Amino acid sequence: MLNHGQATPARILRRAAILGPLLLALLPVTPAQAEIKGGGFVWVNRLTFVGTPPGTEAVTLSKYEFTGAHVTSLHPGDLTIAEFGRGMAVDGEGDLWYSALIKSGTALVGDGRIHTLIGGLHVTFADPGGFAGIGALDFADGSIWAISYFGSPNYLYRIDPTTGAVEASCSVPGSTLTDTLAVRGTTFLTDGGGVSSTTLTAYEIPTTEGATCATTGESFTLPFGVRGIDHVHGSRLLASDGSSVHDLSRRPYTASVGSIPVPEGWDISVVFK
Repeated sequence: MLNHGQATPARILRRAAILGPLLLALLPVTPAQAEIKGGGFVWVNRLTFVGTPPGTEAVTLSKYEFTGAHVTSLHPGDLTIAEFGRGMAVDGEGDLWYSALIKSGTALVGDGRIHTLIGGLHVTFADPGGFAGIGALDFADGSIWAISYFGSPNYLYRIDPTTGAVEASCSVPGSTLTDTLAVRGTTFLTDGGGVSSTTLTAYEIPTTEGATCATTGESFTLPFGVRGIDHVHGSRLLASDGSSVHDLSRRPYTASVGSIPVPEGWDISVVFK
């Protein structure tokens, strides 16, 4: 016979139902829970050091599974000069596009080029802004999209990937040191500045050259400053904060729902399996 201090089977089951989810919430997040959901890869333009320590700063294009597993890394630049990675994009043929900044004395400047690896062959196109630097890249609707890094304001360019010709452009009001760009449909997202900015604004893509980018009226407050963004499966957003790539889920992008560690990561580009 049970006394009042003993728990009946029904009470035990009820406690398990109530406490079970609470106890699970207190457990540390395992690597499997921290992964980015879905099947895909993310390319990240990273800054690494090569050669004898302290080494030379070098652009490193690294590919990761959504699980966080490292797939491959490339050092496509001239390792005799200090290059600092910025923009990253993968086009519809699987060719890689990237941009870099270089040192001029103690300052960073644009290297005057947009780089691409077409079938492993290194090809360059002129930076539409001269030596304004390209802070971020994206591939959408058959075009390469590039946003300048130096200068105020920064300019978004729609570029023909076969000729490097500018097809359309617009200036982003109040922007400088822009390192984020994600194009989707008739709009694009950017924070218009460096890591300190946490406001992501939606703009209409330009159809002519030289206009001011028009906002759609939408903006989002990110949970932290980011260095690179890209859409995943159309509705979710991945973002690099310099130490990890995060899944910010769907709008309004208020929290990270999964992440993988990527040291010194800048712009990113998503590739699906």
